[in-house]
Order: sequence, then structure tokens, then C-alpha cells
Amino acid sequence: MESEKVKIAVIDPVGEKAGMNYYNIGLLGGLSKLGVQTHLFSNSSSTPYRVSLYPYFGLFFKSKIFQAWNEFSGYLKSFVKCKYIGVDYVIMHVFSTQFFFLLFFLIAKLLSLKVIAIAHDVSSLASDDSSLNKKLIYNYLCEYVVVHNKFSAAEIKGVLSSEKIANGLAVIQQGGYLDLVNPKITKKDAIRQLGLSDDKRYILFFGQIKQTKRLDLLIKSLAYVPNANLIIAGRPWKSNFDEYQQLIEELRLESRVIKMIRFVSDEERELLMKAADIAAFPYEEIYQSAALLMSMTYGLAPVTSDIPAFQEVIENHKNGRVFKNGDFEHLGMVLQEMLKDDKTLMKLKESSLQTIKEDFSWINIAKEYKKTFNL
Repeated sequence: MESEKVKIAVIDPVGEKAGMNYYNIGLLGGLSKLGVQTHLFSNSSSTPYRVSLYPYFGLFFKSKIFQAWNEFSGYLKSFVKCKYIGVDYVIMHVFSTQFFFLLFFLIAKLLSLKVIAIAHDVSSLASDDSSLNKKLIYNYLCEYVVVHNKFSAAEIKGVLSSEKIANGLAVIQQGGYLDLVNPKITKKDAIRQLGLSDDKRYILFFGQIKQTKRLDLLIKSLAYVPNANLIIAGRPWKSNFDEYQQLIEELRLESRVIKMIRFVSDEERELLMKAADIAAFPYEEIYQSAALLMSMTYGLAPVTSDIPAFQEVIENHKNGRVFKNGDFEHLGMVLQEMLKDDKTLMKLKESSLQTIKEDFSWINIAKEYKKTFNL
């Protein structure tokens, strides 16, 4: 397939609501640099490079009915436009396989659109998957299934046919976000603009607050790290912040926890990533983490649980630190070790950024897409 004739579209209703716009722009930007004609159907306000933007989806809705209608009508308009302009492949992100989402794959199939499904969460972290829907989507309603690491590939093989495993499954990682970093903003600037203290060290928990991300472990670990404060930045997902607030109060940590329990803007993200020294990921379950790659892009030293998906990115003592999954005491000890030696911490931060530059380049990922799907 000649590159200049290839048309690729991403349809994504999440977009700026949860940082998926960075992923979409990274992937489509990389493909556009390789001569692929790219289209983004989402809620993004702007795109770099030569990516055609169609803002067919809204952002936040108070009513679930309005939200459902926004998603349904947005997908429908996107599919019709893709058919009209002759898109070769439609990329769809999969986090859950509920019936409502199955419906969109059925519509794409009826319109004879070829779909590449990116399986972010092989099994929904909200436990709302349907095994039947999952098999239908991945085996019959898409041309290819993409996962981001070997762990996810091993997990998803349980629902794929032997034919799909042999000819329709690809392991292609997601990329970092080097183009997002504003070099004009320094650490000192960020601390000042956020109203933080320049004589404190900051540990950052960034992103949607989900039960499986075990923020409670991180809060408990602060007792072992007296020389650092914790910044929590993000919105609760399918829960509220009450249980964490209660824990903070019980442990008398109010003065050491900075809370931004809401949507975090791009400008605020820039400041938070610059102000912090360590990014913490105490997750008990995850298939991949864009927040981890984002923090490494900014040169933060990551500390993660020792679950398989993280072990494919983080090498303990080299580009980050690892603690025993579920063990807040061990997490606290590791955090204390990281903060007591500035030279070692700096090496971790430098190696973290180098990992992104060498192993998580969107242009290399785009080349992998071209090669894998013969674009």
C-alpha cells in the first residue's frame, strides 16, 4: 500500500478528558511524518503536524443520557465521515467491552470499515466486561488487535482464536511525550507558580484515581518518608475521594498532602511534572501506564510496584525503583532510600528520561505500525 494513499483515523471520545489526546497526537503525528494521511475524531482543540481534526465529541456532561448521546452520535458521524473520505484503517481504543461499545464495532463492520483495536485494558479494571463481547470484538469485528506489552499479549491470547493470534495480534508499545515538555519552565518556576516550598521534596501521584491504583498504600507510606510531601493530582474514577481523605486525616498527614482532586489542565501538568522529584505508581493491577511514560518524559524518578507490566519498563536501580506489590512499608523504605542520596536520585532521573528517548519514540512506533499493517 503506497504511503501517500494511506488514510488512518483514530476515533476517540475520551481525548482531553483523560489524557488520551496525547496518545492520539503522538501516534498520528508520527504516522503523518512518514507520509500517512491522518485524521483524528475526538474532542481535542488542536493538533500539531498534518493531522486533520474533527471535534465530533464533547468533553464533560452532567447527565449520563447526554453523555451517552454524545458518544453515540459522535461515533456515528465519525464512521460516516471515515467511509466518505475513504479511510483505510480506523483505530479504536478499547478499555471495556460492554454492549454499548460492542455496538460501535458492529456499526463499523456494517459500513465495511477496517478496524485496528488497541486493547489498553485486556480485562476492564471496572470489572464490567462481557467475555462474549470481548471474543466478538477481537475475533470478528476488527482486522487487528494491538497490545502494548508482552504481559497484555499473554493475557489476551485467552480470548483470541488461533487464527487471530497468528495473523491479527501485534505487540506495539505506546510512546513518550517529549514534544509536550516546555523547556522554558524550570523546576524553580514550577514550584513558585504552584505555591510550593523550595526546601521540600515532592512525590507525585498523577492521573485518574482508581481503586486498583492503590493510592491508599502511597498515603500510608508517607510515615516512612518524613522529609517529603505528596501531591495527588487527578479525578476519582467510579468512586470518590472520601476514603483517601479519611485516611489522610487519621494519619495526621493534612499538612504534607497537596490535593488537586479534579481535572488537571495541560498547564498544571507541566508545572506538577517539573516541581516533583519522584512519580509514584503503587498500582496492584495495570496493563500499561501512560502516566508512567509521561513522568519519565519529564525526567522524574519513578517508583512502581513489581507487577509484570511495570517490569517491562522499569529496571530496578537503573531507570527507577521497584517495591513489593501491596507492601506500603517497603514502598516507604524505597522512597526514603531514593530521597536520601541526591546523586543516586539524579542518575535515576537521567536514566528515566533516556529510556523514553531511546525506547519510546513515537516515530519508531509509527514505523512499527507501517511495517506491521503494510501501510
